[in-house]
This record gives sequence, structure tokens and C-alpha cells, in this order.
Amino acid sequence: MPFAKGTKPDFHLSMSGEQSKILYEKVLNQLKQNYKTDKIFDGLFGAMMNVNIENDGPVTIILDSRSKKSNATADDE
Repeated sequence: MPFAKGTKPDFHLSMSGEQSKILYEKVLNQLKQNYKTDKIFDGLFGAMMNVNIENDGPVTIILDSRSKKSNATADDE
């Protein structure tokens, strides 16, 4: 996720709400099909939700799922 200013996330290139909801429902259905359904919880999509988290470690790592372009090919690895 790009950061526009400081550490504030920039959501200008994000999916539309409708596309995001479809993806959310697909992922949720996959989880329910492949894991114990009593372990899968969801909320109201798009609603404001407060969550409590506790970081247990010296760092927080931001994961970005987009592929990074490089000159390396699969054969190079």
C-alpha cells in the first residue's frame, strides 16, 4: 500500500466498494469451505469496526500483495 504522506495509507488506487465486497465474500466462502466454520467470523462489510490488537514483537511488517516488477525471471531464482 503506498503511503502519500508520512505513514498515512493512500487508498486512491483501491478497488471500488462493490468490487471489494465481491472479493470479500469470495474469500470468506473459501475460508468457510476449507476450515472449521466455527472458527470463521465476519462482520458487516464496509461498517466501521473497532478492533483490539496486541503486537507481540519488536517490529510490525506491512505485507503488500501486488507483484513487484524486477528484471529477475523464474529461471533466475
